[in-house]
Amino acid sequence: AAAAAAADEVAASLADVREADAQQSAAAAAAEEEPLAGRDEAARPARRSRADAFLAQLQASPFYRGQLVYVHETRPAAAQPQPPPSGLCPAVTGLLRHAGIESLFSHQAAAVEQLLSRGHVMLATPTASGKSLAYNLPVLHAAATQPEARAMYIFPTKALAHDQLRALRSLASQGVGPLFGLDVATYDGDTPQEERRARREGSRVLLTNPDMLHTAVLPAHKEWAGLLSNLRYVVVDEAHMYSGAFGAHVASVLRRLRRLAAMYGGGGFRFACCSATLGNPRELFCRLTGAGAGGASGEPLLVVDWDGSPRGRRQPK
Repeated sequence: AAAAAAADEVAASLADVREADAQQSAAAAAAEEEPLAGRDEAARPARRSRADAFLAQLQASPFYRGQLVYVHETRPAAAQPQPPPSGLCPAVTGLLRHAGIESLFSHQAAAVEQLLSRGHVMLATPTASGKSLAYNLPVLHAAATQPEARAMYIFPTKALAHDQLRALRSLASQGVGPLFGLDVATYDGDTPQEERRARREGSRVLLTNPDMLHTAVLPAHKEWAGLLSNLRYVVVDEAHMYSGAFGAHVASVLRRLRRLAAMYGGGGFRFACCSATLGNPRELFCRLTGAGAGGASGEPLLVVDWDGSPRGRRQPK
């Protein structure tokens, strides 16, 4: 009987949701014929009312009772802009101007300053807060000022690596400066055999993943001596993915990378780790990389866990 009552409750809730969807679709169709000006403002109270009603229905439902225990509202915040660090070379500041970027967010500026001053960075800021720009700028600065400088970006998936490949190529190609056409490439299981040598020897920025680093790069370290001896930055994105047994394996791979880079004369590179969902960023950075103030090396580490980007109000109504 209890199961039947619960099923009836679910069916009723679904019917109410379908009815609300139908009403919303009809309202949207009617809105298409209204003037654009003021449409969003006029629709906002209706959207809040629907969301409020749906939330109240969930809280009152016997089937759902006790599952929704807390509703949190995030207040809006204005951007905290800062000028690009003065240490960036003209080639990089020119890219920013061509891209229409007049200032950085405060967390970006702090991360760039730290990386330029040869320190490590752990970026733990919300999604879409501009973390990639914070590590791309120091990498591009090194590429523009040091002809042999190389960098490695490590992503947990090939899809993420290809997304960042497009973004970095687009940024480097802003205007017609010394970084135009910078050799940026991925190195993963899909890389054709005939292209691997060229990417290994010529790429200034190499985007790969932990598995490829472990199975194809480090065991053949003699072939990668050019990259290892000139490595300036290693970016580890989505750091929260590296937990448990997988994280322990990746930590061992990163320590081997540091040892081999030191053997070839490139052991002074800096880590830039990023994640949007971390409660213990300093601890994870040190355990994952073996670097930073909490690691054996005692190297300087800056944890950037504040957000200088603007954000809107988030609430259930």
